[in-house]
Amino acid sequence: MSGLDTSPTKPVCKGDCPPTRIKEPRKYVVGFLLVKGVNTVLLISKQKPAWQAGRLNGPGGKVEQGESFLQAMRREFEEEIQYAGIDAWEHFATLRGSEHDGDVYAVAFFRTEIHPSEAPHVIHPYFEYDERPEWVRTDPLPDAVLPNLRFLVPMAMYPMRDAWPYTLIEGAPNPQDNTPVADATGTP
Repeated sequence: MSGLDTSPTKPVCKGDCPPTRIKEPRKYVVGFLLVKGVNTVLLISKQKPAWQAGRLNGPGGKVEQGESFLQAMRREFEEEIQYAGIDAWEHFATLRGSEHDGDVYAVAFFRTEIHPSEAPHVIHPYFEYDERPEWVRTDPLPDAVLPNLRFLVPMAMYPMRDAWPYTLIEGAPNPQDNTPVADATGTP
């Protein structure tokens, strides 16, 4: 007996079963550099990927093989902003969801603050950026921000370190919605 129930309903493993491989999520980072005491955040005008083109997002990108989320955040910020003075990134939220191709992703969001006197030195006026960084007022955020920044930036601005990091699930059911949730067969 193999230990795997192969009845046509639902396969259930009984006894010794082969290990299940769970595909690792695609990992990304996004960071918000805030100016202490001023309602301002550093965002970049995105060119890629295509679905973000023309929108504002925080600096960030893919986590490379063997790299931690924090290491990726430091590297991506230095690459995109050309400013190496930021080390104190705080992880405050992770957004998990599914890509259009069905693969899962995890985006770790970080925050840090600088003194207002440091802000003019972060963006180099003569550097040719691939995606131009800009200081943006947070009250209110401009229309061009990616939609999830409307709640992520305020979360970053008002630290609740004892509750961090939050895990947010994109597409999760709304607890206020009384519609029955369907199972995998579509049956509620």
